[in-house]
Amino acid sequence: MGQNNTFLNHFRRTYVTDLDALLGMFIVHNKKVPKPKFWTPLPPPAPPLP
Repeated sequence: MGQNNTFLNHFRRTYVTDLDALLGMFIVHNKKVPKPKFWTPLPPPAPPLP
């Protein structure tokens, strides 16, 4: 289970931000509304875990 948690944490850090951004852009595009004020550029991908 410990390895699974580590993998999930790495997965979340690496990919969820990208997915959230894509989903946000999709929603913004569909609603035809301006980007929210809290929109920020994506951070660099998380480094691989040791």
